[in-house]
Amino acid sequence: MVISSLCYAVGEYWFSVTGGVLWIIAYSLDYTDGVVAKYKEKKSARGAYLDMIIHRVTYPLLMFCIGYGAFRAGDLGPFQFNWFKEIYFVFFGVAAGISMSVFMDITPLYEKYKVGDKTFQDGHGSLTVEGNLFKNKKTFETLMNFNPLVFTNMMILLLVFALIDQMGLFIVVFGTGYSLATISRILIVYRDL
Repeated sequence: MVISSLCYAVGEYWFSVTGGVLWIIAYSLDYTDGVVAKYKEKKSARGAYLDMIIHRVTYPLLMFCIGYGAFRAGDLGPFQFNWFKEIYFVFFGVAAGISMSVFMDITPLYEKYKVGDKTFQDGHGSLTVEGNLFKNKKTFETLMNFNPLVFTNMMILLLVFALIDQMGLFIVVFGTGYSLATISRILIVYRDL
């Protein structure tokens, strides 16, 4: 995941495409290690802790590198406005990275500090927090399959945006999207505590 992130920081087309392919491979391997550990009965608190730390480092690193790579490339793409400067891509990368890290921690904190007779046993992540706003959980789960901010969907979009050479657009969309989603999740949780 680190190598694929660093590919994006170069800011050149083939490095971005390579970064997209490597990130999908790394994400797939990351997803399967827990399943294999569970199957082989080698699950451990240390492994879960390490997995959590790796996510808190690599996801923000990815966004920082994409923002920096878009800055280095200097191609404003659809942002041909007098007021938009290339350095803003770095800002959006930082915003996306910090937001992703906070976003991942909101649900575990919510589950830890939630008191009273409302306990959540039907999921985690978005299903636990935002899913409670929906009466029909199946509808919510279906809608989440199309949400570009879901990490699995984002991994595919990384490669798509790299292939069409629009990493600047990617980081602006995801920097804005993750920031707004994080603020929204914080407010939803705060209201429910």
